[in-house]
Amino acid sequence: MTRMELQEAYTTPWAQFHAYVLSNLIGIRWSSQTSTITGSANDDLYEIVREYLAYVAGDDEWKKRLVLDGMRNKSASLIKSRTRRAFPSIFPRRKRARPFDVPEELKDEEVKFDPRRVELWRLRVKIIKEEIAMNENILAQETTDETEVVRDVTSSDTGSRVTINFVIPQGTNPATLTLENYREVTGKRFRMTKDQKVRGLSREDAFAESRTLAANQLGGE
Repeated sequence: MTRMELQEAYTTPWAQFHAYVLSNLIGIRWSSQTSTITGSANDDLYEIVREYLAYVAGDDEWKKRLVLDGMRNKSASLIKSRTRRAFPSIFPRRKRARPFDVPEELKDEEVKFDPRRVELWRLRVKIIKEEIAMNENILAQETTDETEVVRDVTSSDTGSRVTINFVIPQGTNPATLTLENYREVTGKRFRMTKDQKVRGLSREDAFAESRTLAANQLGGE
């Protein structure tokens, strides 16, 4: 029996229901890349996970784990498929869909489900994910910008080719560029190279080295 089959075997109907609500209705996903709840990498998202588990399971850590195991390494579509099999009452075949609620199959169990709370959690998750996506786009753009200015120059000290990240805008005197004004003048952040970090240079020394090398190369072009 595989690990996933074992998880499915001891995932109770109660846990399956809440795994579906947390994943498919609220929007918390399991990351296949990190093998963790996606929200665990973000404090705001993970706070929603904690709030939901505390709401439905109180202080019962075992029940909380059952809900998480119902989501572990599973896509939203797989969770929905298993929930559909477990609760025909909320996924009626060939019938008009009804407002989502606690399934009839769990009527003899204590199941907490508040559509208003679920909607509020869903909206919070949506806003947080939009902020994450925006920040990732900004970071990706910065990375692209910096990659465009990476260049190999020849060090006058060693005669070898050295990779630097440095921009000298046209018409700018390199001597006027400092760590404090670099981003304002160039529109880009100064980043040390891996080689400079390996050599243990301070940020100030790395900046001065890159500026000198870039200025020398500029003068030779």
